[in-house]
Amino acid sequence: MKSKVQFANLGRGLVLVLILAAFMVFEPVLPTAAQGTATYYQITNNTGDFSYGNTENGSIRISGNGQRVAFVSSSSTARRDLYVANSDGSGTPELIREDVSDYVAFNYAGDHVLYKHSGHLYLDQTDITPCVTDPRIAEPACLEPGAFTLSGNSEYAFFTSDSNWNCVPVYDCGWHWQCTFHPGFVNSLVWRVSADGTGSPEQWTSPIEENGGIYPLLTDVEGKLAVFRRPIDNDEELYASRGGQAQTLIVREEGTKYNLKYMALSADGNWIAYGTQVYGQGRHLHILRSDGSEHTTIHPSPPNTNMHVVQGISEDGSRILFNNGWSSTQNTHNEWLVNRDGSDLTPVLSNTDLKNQYGSLSYDGQSVAFLSNEDILGNGNTYDQIFVLKGPANPDLSVDAFTLDLAAVTHSGGKYILPVDVTVRNTGENAAADIKVRFSDNGGWSETQTIDHLAADAGKVLHLDWDITNLLNAGKGKAAVKLAVAADPDNVIVEAGELNNTAKSSLEVDARPRILQVKPRFRLDSAYFLNNQSVSNPIKVLVDWNGDLTGNGDAPYGDVYFDLNGAQVSKAGQSWGAQHTYDMGDDFNAAFSCANNTLRVWAVGDFESLETTIQPTVFPFPGWVDWLETLHPGEFSTEEQAPLVEYTYAFKYPEEPFEANWTPPGWVPYLGGHELGILETQSEADAAGKSDGAGSVGVSGQTGLGLGAADVDGNLSGRGNARFICGESLDLTSAELNFGIHATIEQEAGLADVVPAVRAAESWPVVGRAIRWVNKSTQVKASLTPGIDIATQFEARNDELQFINGEGTGSIDACVELSTEACADLNASVYGGGTPYFTIQVPKNPDYLKEVGIDLYYGATFQAWEFETEYERKVNCHYPGGCSEVESSGLMAMANDADWHLIPRNYAAPGPMVRAAATTTETVLVSPSYARPEPSLTARADGFRLLAYVHDDASDPDGRHTEIRILTWDGSAWSSPTDLTDDQQPDFAPAVAFDGGGNGLVIWERSTLATGITPTLNITFAQRLEIVARTRVS
Repeated sequence: MKSKVQFANLGRGLVLVLILAAFMVFEPVLPTAAQGTATYYQITNNTGDFSYGNTENGSIRISGNGQRVAFVSSSSTARRDLYVANSDGSGTPELIREDVSDYVAFNYAGDHVLYKHSGHLYLDQTDITPCVTDPRIAEPACLEPGAFTLSGNSEYAFFTSDSNWNCVPVYDCGWHWQCTFHPGFVNSLVWRVSADGTGSPEQWTSPIEENGGIYPLLTDVEGKLAVFRRPIDNDEELYASRGGQAQTLIVREEGTKYNLKYMALSADGNWIAYGTQVYGQGRHLHILRSDGSEHTTIHPSPPNTNMHVVQGISEDGSRILFNNGWSSTQNTHNEWLVNRDGSDLTPVLSNTDLKNQYGSLSYDGQSVAFLSNEDILGNGNTYDQIFVLKGPANPDLSVDAFTLDLAAVTHSGGKYILPVDVTVRNTGENAAADIKVRFSDNGGWSETQTIDHLAADAGKVLHLDWDITNLLNAGKGKAAVKLAVAADPDNVIVEAGELNNTAKSSLEVDARPRILQVKPRFRLDSAYFLNNQSVSNPIKVLVDWNGDLTGNGDAPYGDVYFDLNGAQVSKAGQSWGAQHTYDMGDDFNAAFSCANNTLRVWAVGDFESLETTIQPTVFPFPGWVDWLETLHPGEFSTEEQAPLVEYTYAFKYPEEPFEANWTPPGWVPYLGGHELGILETQSEADAAGKSDGAGSVGVSGQTGLGLGAADVDGNLSGRGNARFICGESLDLTSAELNFGIHATIEQEAGLADVVPAVRAAESWPVVGRAIRWVNKSTQVKASLTPGIDIATQFEARNDELQFINGEGTGSIDACVELSTEACADLNASVYGGGTPYFTIQVPKNPDYLKEVGIDLYYGATFQAWEFETEYERKVNCHYPGGCSEVESSGLMAMANDADWHLIPRNYAAPGPMVRAAATTTETVLVSPSYARPEPSLTARADGFRLLAYVHDDASDPDGRHTEIRILTWDGSAWSSPTDLTDDQQPDFAPAVAFDGGGNGLVIWERSTLATGITPTLNITFAQRLEIVARTRVS
């Protein structure tokens, strides 16, 4: 249902004409700027089951363009449901959501509505409440909203919240949220979120003490400003925030007469209006800028006014909608419009006896949505209904958002052109004609195009070839180009809203040539070279002549400049760039500091590129190399291993051959009279350093060890580190020189040379002649095994190579062993050895040899019949110092000397045994056996075997306890021992054989000393010896 209202410039008179037809026509006086026809529309059809509106306002909203209405309907069950309807009453209101809060926020176009449901904030059907969730915790951590609002372009939602934030799940007797942000017990914050629910919430203010609640919260069309009211004690404060976690106090009104709770912010963000609250305190409105300036008061005085409740303000702050409140005697609410300067006070309903309230104003200030239970359209209505007073049907021009495409920029004839397509739309309710569209940039240029006609809900694409050459020239090739497109820039056409007429876009354009890569054959960054070592290094510079623009430009190309330490050369550019060659050993400055050269490279076309700077390092020749060259020239080489260069120096070290030896006296067995220690040695070393700073040292060569009359060869080895170091050039930081000698040699010496005391035994009776033969014919072999693993270290110090303080010790294992049977009854054995050592020190002080130690011992043992004697010799040598020896006692003169003694009978413990061995098996026959069992074995042709040996009869006295026993083998097993003798005469040296009849024959040696005499090795013993034989018949 509708009723038309004709607005005419009739001065301040008011004429009411009632026509009994389908509608009623009112002719109130309106300002000259609002000519045309206005119409009332009934939006709802309530039959008494619902109510609308609330005392806080905000439950009825008209869109900024005046074409849509959002409202909350309360049923008899107290449930509040949100609807959106067309402002002309057409169609059926659309249910958006059931069970919502009273307050709603609407955008300019009327296609997005913001509201609260179940404590969360929703835009249309989407929950945009910032929350974090975790499957281990039942409830999410959310910023629960209080007051809220929506920007006119619907890009941002604002809300207040006192919730904790920055929450993470932690475990403490169960999982729960731990939040690091706590606004405080009675504090709230204003937050801004993207209305599409993406991104993180932005904290716009510092914590605000609520003291009764922050309400209302308002924003402008672009969401760049937030304005809110805070009650404090009995006063009220008005704040504004533009982000940055801060807010500014705009005004503080003292006392309770002010009504900041009902205030309005213009969509352009410039104006705020609020009124009085308390009866009898005056009837005025406050208007001020959002920064607190230009605070003025107007005094509109409609009838029955007791308070001014501001309910809306036009987009530019020129028109204010307010309610005159009610009196104590007459419950009358009326919506009124007034200009900012207080002129043109006009009721929304010209019949002021008809109550209406909870108004909402469109951006142009000409359409009002309100609540009334009056019969406005003459249809007999008595229930709360939502009505809309729609002003004249106007166009609504807008420019679609557009982007500038860098790839579309062309360069031709010295001009840079950026083509742009922009769509201009008319989303209003009436056509528009002769529409001027102005294109302007940030360089002062503008151009206007005209659209002859644009119908409602129509659009037109305009094309612009934008010349951005001047902008680029001003920025020397780089500029932030900004283009603004405004429909009806001079506001000639009356529209539903003017704030959507302009769209802007910007683009960073860099048309300067770009150095893509400086590509030398040999690396220059973090690289090191040596002076006077020629390395030809072509440096290729790759250039994009168009910079950020598409393609690489066209010929003729510009030039590429190379500046080395102030010496500049240029090369003509090719499509890819240009190249210049430097000699790293000749063209650069040499110094011990790093980055001691500066190479600058840039390209010049229409514009000049940014410079690329490289600081190569060229060092002088290392001092320690020069020092070695003065001693004995080495070999320095430069090897190109692109992208690196390797410098290698082969040299000998130490500069004077290493030698650490000493000659012991000639009488020292095996080692005397010759050099002992490291023979003259000099290593071959290679120090290599690469231009990336890495390096190494390798050491190799041969060494030798003097071991008496023989020398043993060994190897030198080692490794180390060489690298380029700032302030040092190529530095040999450390290297090892390792001596490794591992070999075994044998040397021979006569028995009397090893143990000189045995010479005296040559004159002994009975055995002297045999010992003389042993001394002359026997050579005692010594096994000498060096274990030399000595490591030394040297490094470059003070431009010389020097050993690092240290020392190492090498050892020699010496072993002497001999066993021989000089005759049937005389055995001789030699034993001994030791571990000589020597210690070297570096550096030499005064020599490399620091210490030598020789501790050797030798022993000789003789056994005859059942007697034995022993001789020992010890040799001690020390360097520094000398050598000495100690001989142990032995038989020196006579055979009846007490040094010959009976062989001890301590063999009963595990030790000596008689064994029989076959090819693959071994059988123990007697264990333990006598110390000198002297076994004798023979075999017959049929395999039968006969074994004879000396047995110790434990029941016989010392010296008279040896008996002869035999064992036989029948082809399958050995027999038990059989005694051939059982007396107290000493028996020795059995021998066996088979005669022609196959009988076994055993012969042995026996002493016939008188009973009771303990044998000693003397003439009497020798004279009593005889040969005994016995036949064993098988």
